[in-house]
Amino acid sequence: AAGSTTQSGAGGAPRTRATVYIPAQGGGKNTFKGDWVGGMKEGYGEQVTKLSKYAGEWKRGMRHGEGTLWVRAKASEEWKRVYKGGWCNDTQHGFGTHWYPSGDIYEGFWADGRRNGIGKLYLASGDRLQGQWRDDRTEGWATLYLHTGDWFEGHWHAGMREGPGVWHYESRQQVYRGFWHLGVARCGTVEDTPAKVTREKSSFLPRVGLLNCEGVLEQTKEQIRADRRRIAAATGNYYGLEDDCEEPWLSPSARCGTAGGMSSNSGTAPPTARSDGREALSGVV
Repeated sequence: AAGSTTQSGAGGAPRTRATVYIPAQGGGKNTFKGDWVGGMKEGYGEQVTKLSKYAGEWKRGMRHGEGTLWVRAKASEEWKRVYKGGWCNDTQHGFGTHWYPSGDIYEGFWADGRRNGIGKLYLASGDRLQGQWRDDRTEGWATLYLHTGDWFEGHWHAGMREGPGVWHYESRQQVYRGFWHLGVARCGTVEDTPAKVTREKSSFLPRVGLLNCEGVLEQTKEQIRADRRRIAAATGNYYGLEDDCEEPWLSPSARCGTAGGMSSNSGTAPPTARSDGREALSGVV
């Protein structure tokens, strides 16, 4: 230890501030400069190893409180900040920001090293996903904003769209309202937005009605519920199983498709899943 000082810590235990050189497995640098209590890191300190660097609060020898972590792939590289925020027992916990190698950035709440609670994920593509998270995946209500200006708001489960939702296709001046299962749109209607007054961005949709609208939607929703029960029984994960397939923000006329329908000259077809997990608008389901 070098340049050590001593003062009283919690419970009267002596608190020592010192720089300590810790033997590293296989050689290499491992230095801690900060507070010690009872032979353990306690309080504020900075630890530097060959490939990682942490500056922040400690408790009983573990990162605990507020702190920042930097890493690098090899000693000759510059440090890259990967996380700044709350810690608990050496894991990310509380509010914090994580920088990913892909260029994505997550800003929000954590629990036991996983994204949990409210958060925003800024994707390197320019898209943004914000809402509720559970076990590192979107769970509950969340909104996806695309860099194109289109956006989706709705219910998610296990990182996929599941249940009611709305796609706002600003680029086409159209809106798709419907139900999703396992990330795929299963039923719904497409409408032109009130702001659409020309065919510049897309053709106008014909105004048609659907016979036995409620019956058709209920039949599809029951199929989705049956699918959910089958998946839950197979995986043992019953979280979110009881979430109903309802869209309370829609009027009965909107649910019945007063502004949607298949047409040979409409230029649209049902939303279909793409390789990136989004739906591409191609019509009415």
